[in-house]
Amino acid sequence: PLSDAFLAGAKTLGHSVTEDYNAVQQEGFGRLQMTIDRGRRCSSADAYLRPARTRSNLEVMVGTLVTELIFDGSKVVGVETLRRGQTERIHAGSEVILSAGVINTPQILQLSGIGESQHLSKIGIKTKVEAPGVGKNLQDQVSAVSLHGRKDKSPFLSMMRADRIAREFCKAYLLGTGFAADVPGGVTAFLRTREQLSSPDLQILLTAAPLVAFPYMKPFRKPFSDGFVIRSVLLDSASRGVVQIRSSDPTDKPLIRYNFLSVDTDFETLRAGLKLSRELVETPELSSFVTQEILPGSAKTSDEDLNDHIRRTAITLHHPLGTCRMGLEKDSHAVVDQHLRVKGVDGLRIVDASVMPDLIRGNINGPIMMIAEKASDMILGKAST
Repeated sequence: PLSDAFLAGAKTLGHSVTEDYNAVQQEGFGRLQMTIDRGRRCSSADAYLRPARTRSNLEVMVGTLVTELIFDGSKVVGVETLRRGQTERIHAGSEVILSAGVINTPQILQLSGIGESQHLSKIGIKTKVEAPGVGKNLQDQVSAVSLHGRKDKSPFLSMMRADRIAREFCKAYLLGTGFAADVPGGVTAFLRTREQLSSPDLQILLTAAPLVAFPYMKPFRKPFSDGFVIRSVLLDSASRGVVQIRSSDPTDKPLIRYNFLSVDTDFETLRAGLKLSRELVETPELSSFVTQEILPGSAKTSDEDLNDHIRRTAITLHHPLGTCRMGLEKDSHAVVDQHLRVKGVDGLRIVDASVMPDLIRGNINGPIMMIAEKASDMILGKAST
Protein backbone atom coordinates (compact mmCIF):
# COMPACT_ATOMS: atom_id res chain seq x y z
CA PRO A 1 0.00 0.00 0.00
CA LEU A 2 2.80 2.45 0.82
CA SER A 3 4.45 2.00 -2.57
CA ASP A 4 1.15 2.60 -4.37
CA ALA A 5 0.53 5.71 -2.26
CA PHE A 6 4.06 6.93 -3.05
CA LEU A 7 3.40 6.72 -6.79
CA ALA A 8 -0.01 8.34 -6.39
CA GLY A 9 1.52 11.17 -4.38
CA ALA A 10 4.09 11.75 -7.11
CA LYS A 11 1.29 12.07 -9.67
CA THR A 12 -0.50 14.56 -7.41
CA LEU A 13 2.63 16.72 -7.43
CA GLY A 14 2.64 16.62 -11.23
CA HIS A 15 5.50 14.19 -11.77
CA SER A 16 5.41 11.73 -14.62
CA VAL A 17 5.43 7.96 -14.22
CA THR A 18 7.69 5.83 -16.40
CA GLU A 19 7.14 2.15 -17.06
CA ASP A 20 10.83 1.51 -17.74
CA TYR A 21 13.47 4.02 -16.66
CA ASN A 22 16.11 2.04 -18.55
CA ALA A 23 14.25 2.55 -21.83
CA VAL A 24 13.26 5.70 -23.76
CA GLN A 25 11.96 7.71 -20.79
CA GLN A 26 14.22 7.70 -17.76
CA GLU A 27 12.75 10.73 -16.01
CA GLY A 28 9.86 10.15 -13.64
CA PHE A 29 8.70 7.77 -10.92
CA GLY A 30 8.50 4.03 -11.48
CA ARG A 31 8.81 0.54 -10.07
CA LEU A 32 12.32 -0.44 -9.06
CA GLN A 33 14.12 -2.87 -11.36
CA MET A 34 16.33 -5.40 -9.59
CA THR A 35 18.64 -8.26 -10.54
CA ILE A 36 16.73 -10.91 -8.60
CA ASP A 37 16.27 -14.42 -9.99
CA ARG A 38 13.98 -16.85 -8.20
CA GLY A 39 14.19 -14.92 -4.95
CA ARG A 40 17.96 -14.45 -4.91
CA ARG A 41 20.21 -11.69 -6.10
CA CYS A 42 21.64 -12.57 -9.50
CA SER A 43 25.25 -11.39 -9.26
CA SER A 44 27.90 -11.39 -11.98
CA ALA A 45 29.20 -14.59 -10.40
CA ASP A 46 25.77 -16.20 -10.86
CA ALA A 47 25.32 -14.93 -14.40
CA TYR A 48 28.84 -15.40 -15.79
CA LEU A 49 31.31 -17.20 -13.53
CA ARG A 50 29.42 -20.23 -12.23
CA PRO A 51 28.15 -21.31 -15.67
CA ALA A 52 31.79 -21.27 -16.86
CA ARG A 53 33.34 -23.15 -13.95
CA THR A 54 33.63 -26.40 -15.91
CA ARG A 55 35.69 -24.85 -18.71
CA SER A 56 39.14 -26.36 -19.06
CA ASN A 57 40.75 -22.94 -19.59
CA LEU A 58 39.43 -21.47 -16.32
CA GLU A 59 41.05 -21.74 -12.91
CA VAL A 60 39.75 -19.69 -9.99
CA MET A 61 42.45 -19.07 -7.37
CA VAL A 62 41.00 -17.91 -4.05
CA GLY A 63 43.08 -16.45 -1.23
CA THR A 64 45.49 -15.07 -3.82
CA LEU A 65 46.78 -11.49 -3.70
CA VAL A 66 48.19 -9.89 -6.85
CA THR A 67 51.24 -7.97 -5.66
CA GLU A 68 52.49 -6.48 -8.93
CA LEU A 69 52.57 -6.80 -12.70
CA ILE A 70 55.49 -8.52 -14.44
CA PHE A 71 57.15 -6.52 -17.23
CA ASP A 72 59.29 -7.57 -20.17
CA GLY A 73 60.44 -4.19 -21.45
CA SER A 74 57.30 -2.13 -22.02
CA LYS A 75 55.02 -5.18 -22.15
CA VAL A 76 53.15 -6.70 -19.23
CA VAL A 77 53.60 -10.47 -19.47
CA GLY A 78 52.08 -11.69 -16.21
CA VAL A 79 51.39 -11.08 -12.54
CA GLU A 80 53.20 -11.81 -9.31
CA THR A 81 50.98 -13.18 -6.56
CA LEU A 82 51.11 -13.98 -2.87
CA ARG A 83 49.31 -17.17 -1.87
CA ARG A 84 49.55 -18.95 1.47
CA GLY A 85 52.70 -17.00 2.24
CA GLN A 86 54.39 -18.04 -1.01
CA THR A 87 55.25 -15.85 -3.98
CA GLU A 88 54.18 -17.20 -7.36
CA ARG A 89 54.58 -15.79 -10.86
CA ILE A 90 51.82 -16.42 -13.39
CA HIS A 91 52.62 -15.65 -17.03
CA ALA A 92 50.04 -14.64 -19.62
CA GLY A 93 49.73 -16.32 -22.98
CA SER A 94 48.51 -13.18 -24.72
CA GLU A 95 47.63 -10.28 -22.42
CA VAL A 96 46.76 -9.48 -18.83
CA ILE A 97 43.21 -8.34 -18.01
CA LEU A 98 43.09 -6.34 -14.79
CA SER A 99 39.64 -6.36 -13.16
CA ALA A 100 40.48 -5.66 -9.54
CA GLY A 101 37.94 -2.87 -9.11
CA VAL A 102 37.93 0.86 -8.53
CA ILE A 103 40.18 0.65 -5.45
CA ASN A 104 42.50 -2.28 -6.12
CA THR A 105 43.11 -1.70 -9.82
CA PRO A 106 44.91 1.63 -9.27
CA GLN A 107 46.64 0.09 -6.25
CA ILE A 108 48.12 -2.71 -8.39
CA LEU A 109 49.15 -0.25 -11.11
CA GLN A 110 50.91 2.00 -8.61
CA LEU A 111 52.65 -0.93 -6.93
CA SER A 112 53.89 -1.90 -10.40
CA GLY A 113 55.32 1.53 -11.18
CA ILE A 114 52.42 2.86 -13.27
CA GLY A 115 51.27 6.15 -11.81
CA GLU A 116 52.35 9.64 -10.83
CA SER A 117 56.15 9.60 -10.51
CA GLN A 118 56.21 12.28 -7.81
CA HIS A 119 54.04 10.15 -5.52
CA LEU A 120 55.71 6.83 -6.38
CA SER A 121 59.22 8.16 -5.72
CA LYS A 122 58.21 9.25 -2.22
CA ILE A 123 57.45 5.65 -1.27
CA GLY A 124 60.42 4.11 -3.02
CA ILE A 125 58.80 2.75 -6.19
CA LYS A 126 60.55 3.26 -9.51
CA THR A 127 58.27 4.72 -12.16
CA LYS A 128 57.93 2.53 -15.24
CA VAL A 129 55.13 4.50 -16.87
CA GLU A 130 54.26 8.09 -16.02
CA ALA A 131 50.47 8.03 -15.59
CA PRO A 132 49.30 10.89 -13.33
CA GLY A 133 45.63 9.90 -13.74
CA VAL A 134 45.98 6.57 -11.94
CA GLY A 135 43.95 6.72 -8.72
CA LYS A 136 42.56 10.18 -9.48
CA ASN A 137 38.99 11.08 -10.46
CA LEU A 138 37.36 8.87 -7.79
CA GLN A 139 33.61 9.44 -7.91
CA ASP A 140 30.61 7.95 -6.17
CA GLN A 141 26.93 8.65 -5.64
CA VAL A 142 26.18 9.96 -2.17
CA SER A 143 22.76 10.10 -0.54
CA ALA A 144 20.84 11.74 2.29
CA VAL A 145 17.78 10.26 3.98
CA SER A 146 14.56 11.40 5.55
CA LEU A 147 12.95 9.07 8.10
CA HIS A 148 9.22 9.06 8.80
CA GLY A 149 7.21 7.29 11.49
CA ARG A 150 4.21 5.17 10.42
CA LYS A 151 0.70 5.32 11.80
CA ASP A 152 -0.37 1.81 10.90
CA LYS A 153 1.50 -1.43 11.52
CA SER A 154 3.39 -2.04 8.31
CA PRO A 155 3.68 -5.43 6.59
CA PHE A 156 7.43 -5.16 7.13
CA LEU A 157 7.11 -4.80 10.90
CA SER A 158 4.57 -7.61 11.06
CA MET A 159 6.73 -10.02 9.04
CA MET A 160 9.89 -9.28 11.05
CA ARG A 161 8.49 -11.09 14.10
CA ALA A 162 11.02 -13.86 14.78
CA ASP A 163 8.78 -16.84 14.04
CA ARG A 164 7.49 -15.27 10.83
CA ILE A 165 10.81 -14.12 9.43
CA ALA A 166 12.35 -17.54 10.15
CA ARG A 167 9.58 -19.12 8.08
CA GLU A 168 10.07 -16.56 5.31
CA PHE A 169 13.83 -17.18 5.19
CA CYS A 170 13.13 -20.86 4.67
CA LYS A 171 10.65 -20.11 1.88
CA ALA A 172 13.11 -17.77 0.19
CA TYR A 173 16.00 -20.24 0.44
CA LEU A 174 14.08 -23.33 -0.63
CA LEU A 175 11.47 -21.92 -3.00
CA GLY A 176 12.66 -18.45 -3.95
CA THR A 177 9.33 -16.94 -2.92
CA GLY A 178 7.78 -14.92 -0.12
CA PHE A 179 8.58 -11.84 1.93
CA ALA A 180 12.35 -12.49 2.26
CA ALA A 181 12.74 -13.01 -1.50
CA ASP A 182 12.11 -9.33 -2.22
CA VAL A 183 13.25 -5.95 -0.93
CA PRO A 184 10.99 -3.50 0.91
CA GLY A 185 10.05 -0.47 -1.13
CA GLY A 186 10.14 -1.05 -4.82
CA VAL A 187 9.70 2.53 -6.04
CA THR A 188 12.31 4.92 -7.40
CA ALA A 189 12.49 8.13 -9.42
CA PHE A 190 14.97 9.94 -11.62
CA LEU A 191 14.42 13.69 -11.63
CA ARG A 192 15.94 17.00 -12.67
CA THR A 193 16.32 19.55 -9.88
CA ARG A 194 16.78 22.37 -12.43
CA GLU A 195 14.87 22.78 -15.67
CA GLN A 196 17.99 23.65 -17.69
CA LEU A 197 19.53 20.24 -17.06
CA SER A 198 19.48 17.83 -19.99
CA SER A 199 19.11 14.72 -17.82
CA PRO A 200 18.26 13.77 -14.21
CA ASP A 201 20.68 14.68 -11.42
CA LEU A 202 18.62 13.26 -8.52
CA GLN A 203 17.34 9.79 -7.69
CA ILE A 204 14.64 9.14 -5.10
CA LEU A 205 14.42 5.72 -3.44
CA LEU A 206 11.60 4.56 -1.20
CA THR A 207 12.48 2.02 1.49
CA ALA A 208 9.34 0.75 3.19
CA ALA A 209 11.27 0.03 6.39
CA PRO A 210 13.00 2.08 9.10
CA LEU A 211 16.74 2.59 9.37
CA VAL A 212 16.98 0.08 12.23
CA ALA A 213 15.16 -3.26 12.07
CA PHE A 214 15.66 -6.68 13.64
CA PRO A 215 13.74 -9.88 14.43
CA TYR A 216 11.69 -9.55 17.62
CA MET A 217 9.44 -11.63 19.81
CA LYS A 218 7.61 -10.41 22.88
CA PRO A 219 8.37 -10.68 25.77
CA PHE A 220 11.99 -11.53 24.89
CA ARG A 221 12.58 -8.57 22.61
CA LYS A 222 10.37 -5.60 21.85
CA PRO A 223 9.63 -4.68 18.22
CA PHE A 224 11.50 -1.79 16.61
CA SER A 225 9.86 1.55 15.89
CA ASP A 226 7.99 1.37 12.62
CA GLY A 227 8.70 3.79 9.81
CA PHE A 228 9.94 4.27 6.26
CA VAL A 229 12.82 6.04 4.57
CA ILE A 230 13.02 8.26 1.50
CA ARG A 231 16.55 8.37 0.16
CA SER A 232 17.76 11.26 -2.01
CA VAL A 233 20.68 10.25 -4.20
CA LEU A 234 23.08 12.69 -5.85
CA LEU A 235 23.57 11.18 -9.31
CA ASP A 236 26.04 13.67 -10.72
CA SER A 237 28.48 14.67 -7.99
CA ALA A 238 30.97 17.42 -8.74
CA SER A 239 33.27 16.19 -5.93
CA ARG A 240 36.36 14.18 -6.85
CA GLY A 241 38.51 11.89 -4.71
CA VAL A 242 41.70 9.87 -4.97
CA VAL A 243 43.09 6.38 -4.29
CA GLN A 244 46.80 6.25 -3.43
CA ILE A 245 49.07 3.54 -2.08
CA ARG A 246 50.74 4.46 1.18
CA SER A 247 53.79 2.21 0.85
CA SER A 248 55.40 -0.36 -1.42
CA ASP A 249 53.90 -3.15 0.70
CA PRO A 250 51.09 -4.79 -1.35
CA THR A 251 49.35 -5.91 1.84
CA ASP A 252 49.13 -2.32 3.08
CA LYS A 253 45.65 -0.89 2.50
CA PRO A 254 45.61 2.09 0.12
CA LEU A 255 44.49 5.56 1.13
CA ILE A 256 40.93 6.21 -0.06
CA ARG A 257 39.94 9.86 0.07
CA TYR A 258 36.47 10.42 -1.40
CA ASN A 259 36.18 14.16 -0.71
CA PHE A 260 32.41 13.79 -0.55
CA LEU A 261 30.38 17.03 -0.56
CA SER A 262 33.41 19.19 -1.25
CA VAL A 263 31.45 21.25 -3.79
CA ASP A 264 28.46 23.47 -2.90
CA THR A 265 26.30 22.26 -5.81
CA ASP A 266 26.28 18.77 -4.30
CA PHE A 267 24.54 20.16 -1.21
CA GLU A 268 22.09 22.05 -3.40
CA THR A 269 20.94 18.90 -5.20
CA LEU A 270 20.57 16.87 -1.99
CA ARG A 271 18.62 19.69 -0.34
CA ALA A 272 16.26 19.65 -3.30
CA GLY A 273 15.77 15.92 -2.74
CA LEU A 274 14.99 16.37 0.96
CA LYS A 275 12.49 19.15 0.17
CA LEU A 276 10.80 16.98 -2.45
CA SER A 277 10.57 14.14 0.08
CA ARG A 278 8.65 16.46 2.38
CA GLU A 279 6.31 17.49 -0.42
CA LEU A 280 5.60 13.84 -1.19
CA VAL A 281 4.85 13.00 2.45
CA GLU A 282 2.46 15.96 2.66
CA THR A 283 0.29 14.73 -0.23
CA PRO A 284 -3.11 13.29 0.76
CA GLU A 285 -2.07 9.88 -0.53
CA LEU A 286 0.96 9.60 1.77
CA SER A 287 0.09 11.78 4.76
CA SER A 288 -2.34 9.16 6.06
CA PHE A 289 0.62 6.79 6.61
CA VAL A 290 2.78 9.24 8.58
CA THR A 291 2.94 10.16 12.27
CA GLN A 292 5.93 12.51 12.13
CA GLU A 293 9.15 13.36 10.34
CA ILE A 294 11.89 11.90 12.51
CA LEU A 295 14.86 12.90 10.33
CA PRO A 296 15.85 15.58 9.64
CA GLY A 297 12.87 16.74 11.76
CA SER A 298 10.06 19.06 10.76
CA ALA A 299 11.70 22.01 12.56
CA LYS A 300 14.79 21.75 10.32
CA THR A 301 13.75 24.01 7.47
CA SER A 302 16.64 26.34 6.61
CA ASP A 303 19.31 25.48 4.06
CA GLU A 304 21.90 25.39 6.82
CA ASP A 305 19.74 23.01 8.87
CA LEU A 306 19.48 20.66 5.91
CA ASN A 307 23.18 21.01 5.10
CA ASP A 308 23.99 20.01 8.67
CA HIS A 309 21.70 16.98 8.39
CA ILE A 310 23.40 16.00 5.12
CA ARG A 311 26.88 16.33 6.65
CA ARG A 312 25.94 14.15 9.63
CA THR A 313 24.01 11.42 7.85
CA ALA A 314 25.13 11.23 4.20
CA ILE A 315 26.13 7.75 3.05
CA THR A 316 27.50 6.34 -0.18
CA LEU A 317 25.36 4.36 -2.58
CA HIS A 318 28.45 2.19 -3.19
CA HIS A 319 28.78 3.10 -6.87
CA PRO A 320 32.47 4.09 -7.10
CA LEU A 321 34.13 4.57 -10.47
CA GLY A 322 36.65 6.57 -12.47
CA THR A 323 40.10 5.90 -10.95
CA CYS A 324 41.63 4.70 -14.26
CA ARG A 325 39.43 6.61 -16.64
CA MET A 326 39.20 6.27 -20.38
CA GLY A 327 40.18 9.22 -22.54
CA LEU A 328 41.77 10.53 -25.70
CA GLU A 329 45.44 10.04 -26.50
CA LYS A 330 46.19 13.72 -25.88
CA ASP A 331 44.59 13.58 -22.41
CA SER A 332 47.50 13.14 -19.99
CA HIS A 333 45.20 11.98 -17.17
CA ALA A 334 43.45 9.31 -19.21
CA VAL A 335 44.71 5.87 -18.17
CA VAL A 336 43.12 3.67 -20.86
CA ASP A 337 42.21 4.16 -24.53
CA GLN A 338 38.95 3.31 -26.28
CA HIS A 339 39.98 -0.35 -26.38
CA LEU A 340 40.55 -0.40 -22.59
CA ARG A 341 44.31 -0.78 -23.12
CA VAL A 342 46.55 0.98 -20.60
CA LYS A 343 48.33 3.85 -22.32
CA GLY A 344 52.10 3.53 -22.53
CA VAL A 345 52.00 -0.22 -21.84
CA ASP A 346 51.61 -3.24 -24.11
CA GLY A 347 49.70 -6.36 -23.13
CA LEU A 348 47.51 -4.82 -20.41
CA ARG A 349 43.83 -3.95 -20.33
CA ILE A 350 41.54 -2.81 -17.54
CA VAL A 351 37.96 -4.08 -17.43
CA ASP A 352 36.06 -2.70 -14.45
CA ALA A 353 34.31 0.47 -13.28
CA SER A 354 37.59 2.31 -12.85
CA VAL A 355 37.66 3.01 -16.62
CA MET A 356 34.39 4.99 -16.56
CA PRO A 357 35.27 8.67 -17.09
CA ASP A 358 32.27 10.08 -15.25
CA LEU A 359 29.20 9.18 -13.24
CA ILE A 360 26.16 8.17 -15.24
CA ARG A 361 22.71 9.50 -14.40
CA GLY A 362 21.65 6.18 -12.95
CA ASN A 363 22.99 3.09 -11.21
CA ILE A 364 26.16 1.45 -12.50
CA ASN A 365 25.59 -2.31 -12.22
CA GLY A 366 24.25 -2.66 -15.78
CA PRO A 367 26.88 -0.42 -17.42
CA ILE A 368 29.70 -2.40 -15.78
CA MET A 369 28.27 -5.63 -17.23
CA MET A 370 28.12 -3.87 -20.59
CA ILE A 371 31.78 -2.84 -20.32
CA ALA A 372 32.74 -6.46 -19.66
CA GLU A 373 30.62 -7.71 -22.58
CA LYS A 374 32.17 -5.10 -24.89
CA ALA A 375 35.67 -5.94 -23.64
CA SER A 376 35.15 -9.63 -24.36
CA ASP A 377 34.13 -8.77 -27.93
CA MET A 378 37.21 -6.58 -28.38
CA ILE A 379 39.53 -9.25 -26.98
CA LEU A 380 38.01 -11.87 -29.28
CA GLY A 381 38.06 -9.51 -32.24
CA LYS A 382 34.29 -9.45 -32.55
CA ALA A 383 33.74 -5.76 -31.86
CA SER A 384 32.53 -3.70 -34.81
CA THR A 385 34.39 -0.59 -33.64
